[in-house]
Amino acid sequence: MINQIEAKISYTPDDFVRNIKYIQSRRFLYKYSIFAPVLVTVCMLLYVYVLDPVKFTANLMQPEKSVVFIVPTLLMGFWWLARKYSPNFLLKRQIESQFKSSPVLSEIQFISFDEKGFYAANQFGSGQTNWQAIIEATETEDDFFFFTTKQFAQFFPKRCFTEEQINQIRQLATRKLGEKANLLQ
Repeated sequence: MINQIEAKISYTPDDFVRNIKYIQSRRFLYKYSIFAPVLVTVCMLLYVYVLDPVKFTANLMQPEKSVVFIVPTLLMGFWWLARKYSPNFLLKRQIESQFKSSPVLSEIQFISFDEKGFYAANQFGSGQTNWQAIIEATETEDDFFFFTTKQFAQFFPKRCFTEEQINQIRQLATRKLGEKANLLQ
């Protein structure tokens, strides 16, 4: 039986960017959006092929006419890359702005885990989350996530815990949550 696991957490903008991206990556559309450019291209090619298969094949063999198919495919690929990577930069700038304007975000958090759940406090306030409120616990390489809805989680960077504390959190969460705990072990 674990008595209490305590730590101090100082969040950074990078922590929030990483965690927002992780939570977004769990959404169906985000996971499978990589297939959108491919699907649109295939549909375009099939549509043109169905209209006139002979002319379609002849046009693909002529470089000046095959540009009609290549350009939209490249544009969709750039769209996907921009969607995937540019939000990190923009999101980080927004979060950094929030950090500058709000002392709550940059304040050190005191965290404790016990048999009831976990408790977080700083000089501005406190809150407790009971294990019964957690619908899923997930561990990534960098963080622990405790989901109270499918798209909202309280997260704790693992860098703020010792290796022994990380193992204790895993044991406690597994014991309290059972199959709802998806933890690295």
